[in-house]
Amino acid sequence: MGLLRLFLAITVFISHFGNIEKFNTLISGELAVRVFYVISGFYIQLIISQYEHQKHWKRNFYLSRIFRLFPTYYLILILTMIWSGTSCNRYCINMVINDSLSSLAIYYVTNFFIVGQSIVRFLTYHYNTGSFSFDPNITRPSYWLSNMEIVGQAWSLAIELYFYCMAPFILKRRSSTLIIIALCSFAIKIFLAMHGYDNSNTWYNAFFPAEIHTFLLGALAARIAMDSSRLNPLKKYLAVSGIFYFIAWNYKQIAFIAEPDELLILSVFCFLPFVYAATCNSYIDRWIGELSYPVYLNHLLVIAFLGQYITNPHLYLLSSIALSIVMGICMILLIEHPIARFRHRKFRTTSTLSGDLAPTVTSVPAELQPLLNIVSSSTVKPFL
Repeated sequence: MGLLRLFLAITVFISHFGNIEKFNTLISGELAVRVFYVISGFYIQLIISQYEHQKHWKRNFYLSRIFRLFPTYYLILILTMIWSGTSCNRYCINMVINDSLSSLAIYYVTNFFIVGQSIVRFLTYHYNTGSFSFDPNITRPSYWLSNMEIVGQAWSLAIELYFYCMAPFILKRRSSTLIIIALCSFAIKIFLAMHGYDNSNTWYNAFFPAEIHTFLLGALAARIAMDSSRLNPLKKYLAVSGIFYFIAWNYKQIAFIAEPDELLILSVFCFLPFVYAATCNSYIDRWIGELSYPVYLNHLLVIAFLGQYITNPHLYLLSSIALSIVMGICMILLIEHPIARFRHRKFRTTSTLSGDLAPTVTSVPAELQPLLNIVSSSTVKPFL
């Protein structure tokens, strides 16, 4: 599944170049981010299925997620601040410092703790009062507010963090409960579409309540992968996927304009268990997958850097992708792998698992044994 994750990261990468002849992607960058939500839900379900057999497993899960996301993020944050020379944008930081304590707090909290970056995208800044207000009609973040994000694409990490916070509490529930929550989230998505908010990139994939169903579809797909020891898992799998497909195909009846996008999300839900089973033991595929996170984080910095030296658009794009991948390899070797080894020493006592899992597994229920056979030599690293 690593190749799929890197493909999605490069899709987001290319989307930030605009339309370049012969380099149009199969899906939009916004949709690629939503597919990552599904993949993240899949991996987090696998991880929690292992952590729950460990003492203080919730604490260890949260610490593992922190060590997974923040070191690489902070490196890109620092490099971006150094490159820009003024901690993001000269106009932005001057406005923050000169206007109000609230804008100063938002600037530092959202950038250094990630949490809140997606929420800021729904705010409008009032220059005359130095205050913020919620704007339900916003289609894209205002120029100044978007420049408050030092690492511009990190808003999606905020969405991930919200899911991580709730994951230990909902991913231990029955599948029927997850389906009900997913359908409620689906209903929010439909409501937004019926009221004209589906054409907004901010509402489209940055409104967490409307995106919970993408994470939960991934979690349900992971449970299907873990369900191979039970009777007739294929029938249950087809039944669950059929329900969501039926709803998706009837979107046009309720004026849901983004129907093709939702169908792709559901298609990912259907084939994800099979893709994972086919690739999880591949060392090369795991290495490719590990590149997705650093490439996603560093690509805007790389684009800004090379944009000063290369004018040919095709050479610019190919050079940027190449430099981003090389930079990603260095980040993996120098930062992510050493930190991963630290996590393993910190959170593992007895485990046959590797990568992001590394929990203590002293006894495993019989229904999880097939999963252990699948992931025993895999490196599970959620992208976002």
